Amino acid sequence: MRLLEAGDLDRIHAWHNDASLYDFLIGTCRFPDRDATRRWLDECIAATDRRCFAICVAPDGVDADERHVGNLYLRTIGAGRRRSRDAELEIFLGAARDRGRGIGRRAVSLALQHAFGELGLESVFLRVLARNEPAIRVYRACGFVEEPDAEAGTATDAGVLTMRCRPS
Repeated sequence: MRLLEAGDLDRIHAWHNDASLYDFLIGTCRFPDRDATRRWLDECIAATDRRCFAICVAPDGVDADERHVGNLYLRTIGAGRRRSRDAELEIFLGAARDRGRGIGRRAVSLALQHAFGELGLESVFLRVLARNEPAIRVYRACGFVEEPDAEAGTATDAGVLTMRCRPS
């Protein structure tokens, strides 16, 4: 994993305009134009309250040939709605061929190491579609547990689960 870079624009723009990707994500595909995606990426790169990572895989362990396959975000670092030392995690893999291969699990594990180590956070939370069982299995394997949504008062809000992980 590495931080997002300006050179990632075309790939991210294509993902942000792929309506099928949003079958697995909370929210709707808005089909942003390239300039809107560029502004969004510039904000990600400059932000101090979040870390925006490119998930990369290297065939045969050769770093020079890394392929950017998705993004992972740690958002609202230190300014979470529920706690001052937490962050919200969001992740996606852009192509179906990269899902189910352990890439997301490894990326979440690395993000948690970064969050609890370098950033010194107390917890990381996420929201996931209740029907996204593969993602929920990954999150549980990484130490996330379901928790009641503080705003809705239940663990599910319109088919969305809130999960949280704390350092072990």
